[in-house]
Amino acid sequence: MTAFDPAREQLPANRWVKYKAGDGHLFEFVPVRLPSGVYRAYIRRQPGYGTRPTAAGQTHRLTDQHGQYICWTPETTDVGGLIKVMRMWAESTVGYIRTGTFGPLGRS
Repeated sequence: MTAFDPAREQLPANRWVKYKAGDGHLFEFVPVRLPSGVYRAYIRRQPGYGTRPTAAGQTHRLTDQHGQYICWTPETTDVGGLIKVMRMWAESTVGYIRTGTFGPLGRS
């Protein structure tokens, strides 16, 4: 496990990373660079949604054979963009759990 500093915009190679949201909730992601050059953040750990709906569209998550990952459009092709997406998704998820509204996240 390796923590990342969003200000540095660097990711450790072949590792999962953690992000501590402003309210203290812990998130863990597995950043993956696909053969197409697109970066994807698989969700390894996140807080539960409590009584909030957990549907993919409402929580901005998609699933493939490797697990759930952050749904983000346009997909990012650089590490700095992926770090911003992970940070925004984590903070937006905390907001959704608290208020029932997911955002602001941008397009998804």
